[in-house]
Amino acid sequence: LRLAGFDHAWVGASQVFHQYRFRPELPYYYYLERNRFWLLLVYLRWRTLLLLLPAIVFMECGQLAFATSKGRLTDKLRSYAHFWRVTTWRELATRRRELHALRKLSDREFMARFTGRIESPELEPIGLVRWIANPVLSAYWAVVKRGLRW
Repeated sequence: LRLAGFDHAWVGASQVFHQYRFRPELPYYYYLERNRFWLLLVYLRWRTLLLLLPAIVFMECGQLAFATSKGRLTDKLRSYAHFWRVTTWRELATRRRELHALRKLSDREFMARFTGRIESPELEPIGLVRWIANPVLSAYWAVVKRGLRW
């Protein structure tokens, strides 16, 4: 809705209850990873994806290590395999056309409130996230968002 130019507001007194809760066994890890890529590929312009590619590759290295440490490497690899199907790319192209036809915001406007941090209470205690991933991603995002002109 935001990409289509609809206004949105924040109501501080509101409460949202989400049924998802982080579980160490990660039963939906495949879907989380598949959908993360799906959203990037549908919402962002190709130029933006190219600009973000180093950060995406950096994150993928972390995700592969995380998946391996949690015994979910098979799910992670399945999420990649999903994008090797011709039917996936046909559907992706259709969704991109539909969304971009409604689009009123540039990627710069859409991503104005994005940060270069992994915000997750479950992952914050992990030293690699706090001391390596977040500083690297924050520095990269500080540079990249200035180059995002479209």
